[in-house]
Parts: sequence; C-alpha cells; structure tokens
Amino acid sequence: METKVLKTSGIGIHVLLFGLVVVAVGLGLALNILSLRGRSDREALQIVGLIFMFAGAVPFLMGLRLFLAGPKGLHLTPTGFRDARMFRNEIPWSALQDVSIGKSNNGRWDAVLLKVSPDAYKAAGVRFFTRMVTARPDAGIGYTKNMVDTSLEDFGNEVLDYANKARQRAA
Repeated sequence: METKVLKTSGIGIHVLLFGLVVVAVGLGLALNILSLRGRSDREALQIVGLIFMFAGAVPFLMGLRLFLAGPKGLHLTPTGFRDARMFRNEIPWSALQDVSIGKSNNGRWDAVLLKVSPDAYKAAGVRFFTRMVTARPDAGIGYTKNMVDTSLEDFGNEVLDYANKARQRAA
C-alpha cells in the first residue's frame, strides 16, 4: 500500500497575511507615512508604530513557519495520517474513531471532522491556529471546504476508504 497525498491548504497563509498587514501599518506609523494627527506627535507615533511592528511580527513569523512547514497536504500512509500544517506528529489509524461532516470551531463553515482518541489528539501536537479555527478534542481535526480541492464528501470518503484498507492490511 503506497502513501497517498490529499491536497489541502492549511491555515498558514491567513496568519501570514494578517501579520504582514499589522507589520505594514506599524511601519507606516514608525516612518510617519501614516499620520493620525498633526506633526506635533511624531515621537509618539514612532513608538506606537514600533509596537505594532513587533506585535505583527509574531503572527507573521508563526504564519511563515506554518506556510513553509514540511510536506504539504494530508499524507495517508499505511501506519497513519499526517498534515504538517495542521499538526506535528502522525496519528495512527487505530486512533481514528470517526470521519464525519460537521461544523468548524466557530460554527460558520462545514468541515470534514477526523475524530481521534483524546490521547492521539494530545500526541499529535495540534498547532495553535488549527485549534482556534478547525480542531477541538471532542470534535476532531477539521478541514473546511476552503481547505480542500474536492467536495467535503469526497475528501471524507477518500480518508475513510484509505483508513479501512490500511486497517485490513494491518489485521
């Protein structure tokens, strides 16, 4: 059984762009390009601009790390599955409890939810931004329709079919 890669787009680009915008606003304030008032408060705006730049650097660098993280996509292997942008470690097929369609954390988007055991969820090292957007210990790790190229049903069925084949081969 060979490794299969399902193309996904992680959440790294959104965090990267948010950080970039905050850094750009901070740079504009620090260089007095963006002037909120008259020219009498230049030093104060420079200090505020520097604070914005440093505050924006945190999500920018985190987003850059996610965007450049390891192999892209959901990797289905005979031993388990892994997505470097969503979580750090491979999750074994034995920990996969359910594949279903539900809602993302904020309830705004439909998502394919890969429900795993609580121990496997902890061991997977789910990334901070993934927990904020699409992953919860009780619901599982989710992929919204914006994160996959195919329909949610096709994506979920592909994961489930591969999982069933991998489990049969292991037995």
